[in-house]
Amino acid sequence: MLKAIKQKGLKIGCISNVLGIMQVPYCLQKYGIINYFEIIVLSCIYGKRKPNPNIFKYAAKLAGIEPAQCIYVGDTVSRDIIGSKQAKYGLSLLISSFLTKRNDTGNELIKPDAVLQNLEDLLEII
Repeated sequence: MLKAIKQKGLKIGCISNVLGIMQVPYCLQKYGIINYFEIIVLSCIYGKRKPNPNIFKYAAKLAGIEPAQCIYVGDTVSRDIIGSKQAKYGLSLLISSFLTKRNDTGNELIKPDAVLQNLEDLLEII
């Protein structure tokens, strides 16, 4: 799926709330997917955590595009959808996960543009 996105000429990034700088790069390397990611923004380095919209705007800036050109896929409403919507991302998509199943409804006024059952659903949208 990541390869298909890259073949479309799109940039892939990651925004993560973490306490340590090695966790995300280690996981991406472990699963052999780190080279697909051009932008990695870690809250422990940036100094702000999701849902702060500035961390989302910063990722868009690193990608060299406007937030309105970004598609964000996250697994929590309270951090991912609220933050990406407040940052004015073009699309804010929720992927069903154990976190969303734990009733992470976040804010009733802010809803995802779509709910994905799996990441392959993203290819139909882009």
